[in-house]
Amino acid sequence: MSEPTHTIGLLFGNATDRRLLSAFLPELGHAVLAALPVETLLPGGPAVSLVIADAASAGQQRAMLSALRQQSPDIFLPWLIALSPKESSGTWLEAGFDDVLRLPLPKRELAARGAAYLPLHDQSLPRASERSALPPRRARDPLPPRGGVSVTGAGPRGPGA
Repeated sequence: MSEPTHTIGLLFGNATDRRLLSAFLPELGHAVLAALPVETLLPGGPAVSLVIADAASAGQQRAMLSALRQQSPDIFLPWLIALSPKESSGTWLEAGFDDVLRLPLPKRELAARGAAYLPLHDQSLPRASERSALPPRRARDPLPPRGGVSVTGAGPRGPGA
């Protein structure tokens, strides 16, 4: 079997769902990190390309998920929330999740979501590395007041006039 193309982070409290996803995602060519708690996904840990969480785990790990996204703001890390058909998706989308998966989840739908989101993650990587290679910006001088005159503390013709 070839090297995995991406690592998918799973945050599932439900052991059966976690086990099923952990078995299916490698069939799609992905590595799986069944990470509980989410601290293992933070920088310094294994890099993940997409996070799938159930509602219980996402609720418990909300602060850490936000920290994960803020650690690398230039890299698009898709978050998918897996919900039962009766659970409302609005709160999760407002909380920053990118999409909703309804359980039980057909394999074909999971494959299609990965095919949609993983290229977006990959496209964000070169931009992030380009930005990190740039020298830090220097602080700009404040803009002069309207009218083009600036008060700097120097004489009328500049220093030493």
